[in-house]
Amino acid sequence: MSVSEGSARSRRGRRDWRPFHRPNLIRLFMAMTPGTPLSFAPSRCPHPQHFTTGIHMKNAPRVPSRRPSKQLMPMPMRLSPLLLASLLALGAGPVQALDYVWLGGTGSWTDANKWSLLGLPDSGDTATLSTGSAILDSDRLLDRLILAGGNRGGSGLLTSGALTFSSGSLFGPGTTTITGAASFSGSNNQYVDATHTLNLNGGASWSAGSGTISVGSNARINVASGTTFVDAGTLNPSGNRYLAYSGNGSFNNAGTYERNGLGTTHAYGFNNSGTLKINAGTMLMRADSSSSGQIQIASGAVLDYSGGNATISGSVSNAGLLRQSAGNLTLTAAASIDGALQLDYGNFYNEGSHSVASLGLAGGNRGGSGLLTAGALTFSSGSLFGPGTTTITGAASFSGSNNQYVDATHTLNLNGGASWSAGSGTISVGSNARINVAAGTTFVDAGALNPSGNRYLAYSGSGSFNNAGTYERNGLGTTHAYGFNNSGTLKINAGTMLMRADSSSSGQIQIASGAVLDYSGGNATISGSVSNAGLLRQSAGNLTLTAAASIDGALQLDYGNFYNEGSHSVASLGLAGGNRGGSGLLTADALTFSSGSLFGPGTTTITGAASFSGSNNQYVDATHTLNLNGGASWSAGSGTISVGSNARINVASGTTFVDAGILNPSGNRYLAYSGNGSFNNAGTYERNGLGTTHAYGFNNSGTLKINAGTMLMRADSSSSGQIQIASGAVLDYSGGNATISGSVSNAGLLRQSAGNLTLTAAASIDGALQLDYGNFYNEGSHSVASLGLAGGNRGGSGLLTAGALTFSSGSLFGPGTTTITGAASFSGSNNQYVDATHTLNLNGGASWSAGSGTISVGSNARINVAAGTTFVDAGTVNPSGNRYLAYSGNGSFNNAGTYERNGLGTTQAYGFNNSGQIHINSGTFLLRDAWNNTGVARIAAGASLSSSEANFNNHGRLEGDGMIRTAGQSYALLNLGELSPGSLSTVGQLAIDGDLTLGSTSVLDIDLASLSSFDAISISSDLRVGGVLKVESLDGFGPQVGDSFKIATFSQLVGGGRFSQVQWLGSPGLTLSVDYNASDITLRVTAVPEPSSWALMFSGLALFGWLSSRRHRVAEQ
Repeated sequence: MSVSEGSARSRRGRRDWRPFHRPNLIRLFMAMTPGTPLSFAPSRCPHPQHFTTGIHMKNAPRVPSRRPSKQLMPMPMRLSPLLLASLLALGAGPVQALDYVWLGGTGSWTDANKWSLLGLPDSGDTATLSTGSAILDSDRLLDRLILAGGNRGGSGLLTSGALTFSSGSLFGPGTTTITGAASFSGSNNQYVDATHTLNLNGGASWSAGSGTISVGSNARINVASGTTFVDAGTLNPSGNRYLAYSGNGSFNNAGTYERNGLGTTHAYGFNNSGTLKINAGTMLMRADSSSSGQIQIASGAVLDYSGGNATISGSVSNAGLLRQSAGNLTLTAAASIDGALQLDYGNFYNEGSHSVASLGLAGGNRGGSGLLTAGALTFSSGSLFGPGTTTITGAASFSGSNNQYVDATHTLNLNGGASWSAGSGTISVGSNARINVAAGTTFVDAGALNPSGNRYLAYSGSGSFNNAGTYERNGLGTTHAYGFNNSGTLKINAGTMLMRADSSSSGQIQIASGAVLDYSGGNATISGSVSNAGLLRQSAGNLTLTAAASIDGALQLDYGNFYNEGSHSVASLGLAGGNRGGSGLLTADALTFSSGSLFGPGTTTITGAASFSGSNNQYVDATHTLNLNGGASWSAGSGTISVGSNARINVASGTTFVDAGILNPSGNRYLAYSGNGSFNNAGTYERNGLGTTHAYGFNNSGTLKINAGTMLMRADSSSSGQIQIASGAVLDYSGGNATISGSVSNAGLLRQSAGNLTLTAAASIDGALQLDYGNFYNEGSHSVASLGLAGGNRGGSGLLTAGALTFSSGSLFGPGTTTITGAASFSGSNNQYVDATHTLNLNGGASWSAGSGTISVGSNARINVAAGTTFVDAGTVNPSGNRYLAYSGNGSFNNAGTYERNGLGTTQAYGFNNSGQIHINSGTFLLRDAWNNTGVARIAAGASLSSSEANFNNHGRLEGDGMIRTAGQSYALLNLGELSPGSLSTVGQLAIDGDLTLGSTSVLDIDLASLSSFDAISISSDLRVGGVLKVESLDGFGPQVGDSFKIATFSQLVGGGRFSQVQWLGSPGLTLSVDYNASDITLRVTAVPEPSSWALMFSGLALFGWLSSRRHRVAEQ
């Protein structure tokens, strides 16, 4: 280090007054006049070890020191002209190079007070800017400019012989020109900014490190022709450094830029019209750049275009790697290139015709309209796009999990061997692009990495993969191919080849054992040969097998439409969602059918086993015919076999179709049709298992065996053959018009739940018959074990005899007769109709459970309860409830047995005729029309027999402890039979709400058990007396003379009638007298009169009769 450098460094950051330094002397001279007083003071050096004495001049310019210093005792003096001359003489020696330090802050370069020394730095001097900003708006010369944290601004031109730049900036519209060596160093940023221009006209070096040369805001660095800029790289292989810009800054190389050393230089706005030598490491072009000069890439070095829009119109001599990792790079037709080209990202536009040793795509995109020929291709990601052509003369390798695109009308010609390594990546060919595998070339597809893996040979917009050579599909998983056209040989050695879009094969297809060719989309045609030891499958789209094609092996249709033209045979046919159409004949040794359809005018014949399975629909439709000539099975499940639109399934004679039912008791499955389809069984149909099979269009001329579960006939059907219903099984007719003209051997249940079912006179039937809905027509005479009606209707003109009846809803109608030999049960809240002249004979016990339902007997129909039969009415479920034994149109309920009314509420009866017994044990039995009882009616305590009609007549016997209500207080019960409170053996109180008329044939039975216990009737209104009063003593009771018994109470006694006879069946020697009082009738016990007393007694009776009659007339008035 020179003395001057040491002095400068020692004085940086402080102001030092050197009195005999020339600039100080000049300053002193200019500021001083003769006689100006001087004083001496210590230097303003901030360092205490410096004690250089300076001259302090009053009124001279002063620069504040960085810290105050004590002033020694002043020594005033005046300079004489001689002393001044001496001082000037001392400073007049040779000029020395000085080191100026900017003192900080922002100011003008020409402000001498901002520098550490008197005056301004000039040519030969060094200016150091370590802080603040020096604004230069004029032209200046320097020997060296040092930027170590400070900033040089302004619009002026600064020309320096050298530059040392470790930190800070050159900014503003001015220009800095370095005529000699320029050095960039350090880890801090060196900025050239805000439109500034830095011209490097001598050698330049950028020492190794991680710093940044930042060129931004329309600033520029220009490396002049003949000048070399040496970039020493970073300190380690993974290090980064930046030749950076923001806002259209640029680095323009017209000389030589040498990139050496380790790591990566990130260059922004780099324009090369000279020579760019990349000797080591990586040069990364991060923004817009151009090269019209030479580019030399040494072995192991990398030139990487990684952003913006870049153009190469010069030459590239490439022994290393030319790579693009971002942005757009255009190789013009005028350019030349060789070596390895690697496209990792961004768009590479190839214009004209170029050749490279190898082309690698790992995320980049090769576009343009030109021809690019490569000796080899490695393609793991990215695209070949646009109208150009890429031809690979040697090996082509496709690999990786990312997409490899050939797109937008591009053509890729593979003229050498090609391999697609195992993985999940996609080769995408779209938008009218194409990959052509030349004749004699083999493309090996290694498959996926695992059996369930997928890979894609894909397209969108009419792209195509055209194989004129050999395509070998090996390995695991599935290759999804789009737009695949085979005029050569397609070998599927392992895994699955999935054709996903329009495709064709006029060549050979070879499917190895265990391998699969799957057509899964678009419109595909096979007109060549298929040698199939594996599986030919269709899972989507349309596949046509022309009449000229040949095929063998297993055919599986999982989805889409398969059109069979001509006559073909396969070992097996599977349908799991696909549809077999066409007009041809397809014969298969076996059928597995879980979903899909057989449709159209063709015929499918299965010579061996046919299996139907799964939860989805299996359709036979649109006039198709399926012939099942071998055994057939329908596995347990909820699926549907649908036969519609005049299609048919024919089960041949000698063939057994086994329906295994479903997986749970409440499940359903369907043998369905729409549009006159039919299932025609000439063999044996066996229904097994759980749940219900809903059959439509089922015609049985063979044998229908329902071994378990339910067979539900939902539409028109017929059976001229045999039907066998096992114990626990059900045959249910539930729609359409069905006819049974054959035999039904029924150990289970024959049920109708909808539609019309006719049992012809020629048929035979037994077991349980349940009618839940629809109309059942019984013709001829048939017998069943039981008949149930829960909404259904039994019609017809024949006789149906059932061992039992359960009736909750529905009807018995028409001129036929239903006879129940055993128990009959009526229940539920719905109506039970016996209608339209039908006759229901109840010859066994009958019950009507508690509820609000109605038994309706109308239109001249009748219910007959036979003698010896009991009909139990359980009443309603609450005291205010009503139920109806109803009729309309002269229907009748004829009870010749016993009718028991129990429970709560009211039974309102219409057309009720009783010739047997009616026991009203509780609640109310309300007669809603005229009643002529010829049997026995017993009303228990708390119960009532009521009438809402005027004609309320008893010709039989009324007894009990309850209540008899007439239609109102002005309506009467006319008793022409027996009226007996209590019963024949017990005493009771019988109440009558309304009037009571005891007719001439009436018998009033009164039992006496004691003075306090005897029969009586209570009448709320009027009593009209007539007929016979019969009185009997019970349990040995012997009344005494004078005892009295009030046997009737009423509002008034009307009509003046009297009992025509009083029969005493009690103790001899006693007789009864009847007191007809105003509101009661009382019996009195008297002794039998002696003969001498008879005359007196008769006269007394005559008088009593006259008085009583008089009282009655008075009361009436």
